[in-house]
Amino acid sequence: MRTAALLLSTCLAVAAALLTSPARGQNLVSNGDFGNGSVGWTISGYAVDPKVMPFDTSGTGVSTSFSCRPGSKKGTLPPGGTLFIQQNVQMTQGLLHLLTADVAIFNSLGLTNVHAGTFEFYVDQVLIGRAKYKGIQPNETLRRQVCIRFTPQASGSKVLKIGFQRDWGAQLLTPRSHIDNITITRLPLSPLICPRLERKIGGNLTLDIYGQPSAGYALFVSGTTIPPLRPPGFAGTWSIGLPPQSLMVLVGALDSTGAHQQILPLPASLIGLAGVPLHWQGIEVSSQLTLGHRADFGIYK
Repeated sequence: MRTAALLLSTCLAVAAALLTSPARGQNLVSNGDFGNGSVGWTISGYAVDPKVMPFDTSGTGVSTSFSCRPGSKKGTLPPGGTLFIQQNVQMTQGLLHLLTADVAIFNSLGLTNVHAGTFEFYVDQVLIGRAKYKGIQPNETLRRQVCIRFTPQASGSKVLKIGFQRDWGAQLLTPRSHIDNITITRLPLSPLICPRLERKIGGNLTLDIYGQPSAGYALFVSGTTIPPLRPPGFAGTWSIGLPPQSLMVLVGALDSTGAHQQILPLPASLIGLAGVPLHWQGIEVSSQLTLGHRADFGIYK
């Protein structure tokens, strides 16, 4: 009886939060794709040539991105400088949120650079994650999709701040950092699919999968999306192409912490998929059948 009462009170508290918060699955970030330039974002700190410009940040085609050449001012010493972009985002205390963003760094200089740069992500002045690169080769582009799970400590309008940092001086030939497709989703349904590191043909695709402890899962990938479908008996909606327009690529089970990492080879035979936008979604089998949050990322040369 006490357990039932506790569950009821928990459900009522969550329901109250849902009624006063943006809808589940909605992107809480405004202009996260920079389609409207820098509207909605406040820029501070220091970097060379900060601007919105076209770039293939995700590896699946050119789109608008925010970009700069980070580092310290000329004549100053390391540890370098940081440029910030920020906006207020409505968040809910105690509920899981998921931040994703496509980031890239391009080195146009014909020399190796020992520190390509670092992206830092803050919510309400708390560092929730970073993507740090070491060296970068001449004319090389490094790409990654940032995927950060976090739980806000308070409800309301909170500052999302993203830092572009580099240990050395900034100049016109410093590697250029790009960010695009910034999203924050409240209460994303599991399984969550998070790619890690590079996704280049000839290397590996590393996937971190999160969900309910010990749950079973199946992952699907498709080159198309569809209007959300809500099948009977499932929590959530399905929004990638249905078979045969989607392919099941992985079946497994999460560990006792609700996580699993899978490394998939990307052989040269997949070159036909390089640069193609791909959409990933999973089904979780635990106490209920759940259609997970869709992830969007491709592979590239």
